[in-house]
Order: sequence, then structure tokens, then C-alpha cells
Amino acid sequence: MKLSVIIPIFNTGPTLERCVKSVAMQGIDNMEIIVIDDGSTDPQCNLLCKQLCLTIPQMIYQRQNHAGLSAARNHGLEIATGTYVTFIDSDDYLEPGTFAAVLPLFDKDSKIDLVEFSYIDKEGHDKLSRTVCFQDLEYEGFRDYWLKGKAYRHAYMWNKIFKRWLFDKVRFPVAKNFEDVAVLPDIVKQCQKVLTTHLGFYHYTWNKNGITANASVTDLSFLLKTNIEILKETSDKEYYKSILNIQLDAYGLGNKQLELPIMPYYGTIKLYVLHLLGLKNLCKLILFYHKVIKTLR
Repeated sequence: MKLSVIIPIFNTGPTLERCVKSVAMQGIDNMEIIVIDDGSTDPQCNLLCKQLCLTIPQMIYQRQNHAGLSAARNHGLEIATGTYVTFIDSDDYLEPGTFAAVLPLFDKDSKIDLVEFSYIDKEGHDKLSRTVCFQDLEYEGFRDYWLKGKAYRHAYMWNKIFKRWLFDKVRFPVAKNFEDVAVLPDIVKQCQKVLTTHLGFYHYTWNKNGITANASVTDLSFLLKTNIEILKETSDKEYYKSILNIQLDAYGLGNKQLELPIMPYYGTIKLYVLHLLGLKNLCKLILFYHKVIKTLR
């Protein structure tokens, strides 16, 4: 088997057919489409999946008790047989020809273990939607890709194709949101080379009821701690600035525990204020600023 495509679903009947068909029409014959139903309560999901199995021979459909996105992905990894593996959220879809364009890139160099392709982020949102197009670049090792390539800004599983062996000892943390950020560094650390390409396109659809739109203080605290652990290995100013914003967001949602260490980075007003007032006062200042802006609107 060439490629395993893992699609977790939970009550996503309205978008599921578009998602699965966009994969089935990729022009890849040697492919399995693994749909894992995470205990959907909507009977239409089960019915639709059974109907799709009748018309899409590559589709494998299995159900599990509700345990979350990570558990469904892990379930898919347990039964995947492809040399390569990728993940798709059931709200989303692929541009035709994406896999046919991206997969051959692995054949150019046996050291390429991961290929990342372009995407539309939050498609359907009037203000937040953006198109992210990558240049054709090659990175060697974790630091090169994570820092020079600023991979932490697009640490998603869904716009990447991986060699499946990378997951031999890696699984997604169950019952955690922002699980991609927890897993991707462990995957990249195993890669000899990572490729980004302008070829292909993933449509990440905005969902007002989704995890990103409704991140809780617990979610952001987990995201913050995960990034701080990575920061300990990297010590990079741009990365630090990104993590500082997560700390500010977590504080704004009610997490008063300050996790981020103060490091000797300057260059922006926010960093200067951090050193002048301290982290707690910076958090209070930003929170006050947002309250004022909200009042004026």
C-alpha cells in the first residue's frame, strides 16, 4: 500500500461526503482511506459512511467508543498499512491532484521523510481566512525546519504527508486539544529532511464550533507548556515571541499561573515592556488594553 489517509469523524455528516470524495478523486490507486467514527451520536453519519463504502472501494470504515480526535487518529495508525500516511479533518477537503503532485517528491531523495504543502486557513471566515503558499525548500533536521522554517506557526498534521515509520513510537495524546503541536516535534526530530512545496492544496474550513474557535484555558495552558518544553531545546527569539502571545492569551482566559521564563530577548515594544514591567504586569496591561478596545467597539 502506497498511502494511508486517516479521517476521524464525529457528527460531521454535512461535510463528510465532500471530504471523503475529495480524497477518493486524488488519482492515487494504491491508497486506503481510513475513516474512524469516534462514537458519533448522529445515525446519519453511520448510514452515510456505509453508503460511501459501497461506492469507494479504497474506504475502510470503523467505529469506536467516543474518546476524542487523538484516539481516533491513533486507531487509524494501528490499522494503516501504507508506506506513507496523512491526516484529514472531516470538515476539510483537498484540491484535486494534490496527492498525485506531492507523493512523487519523496522519490527525489530517500532522505526526505516529510513533505508539507500549501493550504487555505479558516476558509469561510470573512476576517481570519488566509492562504499560505510555501516555497519549494528543503530543511535538514529539527532546528532548521522548526526555527528557520518557522514550522511552529503551521504545526498542523493535515497539510503534510509522512513516512509511516515516523509514528512507530509516537502516538497522539488522548483527551488533549492542540495535539498536533505535542506530536509534530517528536516526528520532525526523527526526519533527515523535510520538504515544503507549492504543489497541492488543503482547504482548512472554519468551524465556529471547532476546537480552535473555542479554545479553553486548559487547552491554551497545555499548548503553552508544550511549546515551553520545546523552547528549552532551541532558545530562539522569534519562537519566544510566539510563545509569549500564547501566555498572554492563556492569562486573558483566566490562567493566572505564569509559565513562561523571561529570556534576554528585545526588539519589539512587547519584549521591552516585558523586561521593564515583568510578565505579570505585561499580562495585566494587555488584558486591560483588550477590554478597552472591546468597550470602544
